[in-house]
Amino acid sequence: MTIQYDAEALVGWCSLTTLFCRCRGTIFIGVFCTPVFWIVNIIHGALILSPWLVNEYNRLRAEGSGSGEGYEEFELPPLDWGVSIVGLGLLFFFIVFYNNISYQRFYTLYGHCVGVGGTTMEWTGLVRSLLPKDKISQWNAVRLILAAQHILFYALPGRGAKFEDDEWQVVVDRCMLSRNEVAALKKYGGFKPYIAITWAMEEARSQTEAQSRSDESLNRDLGQGMREEIIHSQFREVAFRFRAHCGQIISLLQEPVPFPYFHLLNVMIFMQLCLTAYTLAARFGPDEWYFATAVMVLISIFLLGIQGLAVQLSNPIGDFNLEKFMAASFNDAVAYLKEDSFRPTGDKVAEPEARIPLFTADHQVGQSQEEASAAWCKPRSAARRKALKALAASTKKSDTLPSPALSRRTPAREAGTVYDL
Repeated sequence: MTIQYDAEALVGWCSLTTLFCRCRGTIFIGVFCTPVFWIVNIIHGALILSPWLVNEYNRLRAEGSGSGEGYEEFELPPLDWGVSIVGLGLLFFFIVFYNNISYQRFYTLYGHCVGVGGTTMEWTGLVRSLLPKDKISQWNAVRLILAAQHILFYALPGRGAKFEDDEWQVVVDRCMLSRNEVAALKKYGGFKPYIAITWAMEEARSQTEAQSRSDESLNRDLGQGMREEIIHSQFREVAFRFRAHCGQIISLLQEPVPFPYFHLLNVMIFMQLCLTAYTLAARFGPDEWYFATAVMVLISIFLLGIQGLAVQLSNPIGDFNLEKFMAASFNDAVAYLKEDSFRPTGDKVAEPEARIPLFTADHQVGQSQEEASAAWCKPRSAARRKALKALAASTKKSDTLPSPALSRRTPAREAGTVYDL
């Protein structure tokens, strides 16, 4: 899930420390916690030290032999930079393509998660407006959709895909399912949220049928059965959209970027970092190890950071607090069903007609009628305004209509047109 932040505030002088020293939700966790970063930098350090170690060994060996012969200085064979970065362009293409796929998948999953919460509120609104006003009946129709939402997020593939006993207890404690319903769901081996959705549709249909049978117009309204089906079709449409969001979330989490592509990308990154480590070690050697090490660390952070970004996007749920998300949805639904202070049907504004916008001449909010009209005027050039002013002055002096030739050059004024003179 996304992390809320203010981009404008984080680029200021006072927020640079917060921006660059933050760990949660950044690439630093994905870089410094991966073994590849430490392996390639250890290899780089070993390559830098290897000439010094070999030379020290040869020196001690020559001194120990007592022959007085010198020894040849050992250096790593140089590697041209053009050879070491020959695959860098292809690597960047693979990384960008992988990030693009992960980014699209991330926002698709985010949209479906938002859709689950949205359809839950739609279902709650239909229950409040179309089903009986009895609070117990309304809760029985809403609790099953809320239970389906909890079952979905508790059993996501990224969280182990296993419903624990304490999570079932949360559902029972919130009165979303009875213990018999929980036992029935535990025995079911298929997609558990769909069972709760089916129960919710059955509850909505039974309440709609009961409401139709108790209607006084049952014996004289020929469209009573049709009305019942229309009401239930609205519930069925929302329920199936809820199920579609649930299915898409599960399917997308179970189908990441194909593994051969992911494997090839990791192999290319590792090989490129090894080539870079050798080239830097051969170029600078033990004498300038500090500079070579700093450059190697920065290159590792850069390449592994882009890869780590894609890996983090591949699991949009991550360390997001799902319990907080589900609790907010639960509280919204309960508050909507409990609220009795909504506007009564047919209530009117207790204001005189002079204050109602439909009966006032100036109904624009925040600006006058002239400002609103001027906002829709087509801007004119300075030459055009000068010609119109000259036309108005000549017309006023002669008190006659303009000549036909001038009329052809100047468009006629249309009704309702405002000219900016």
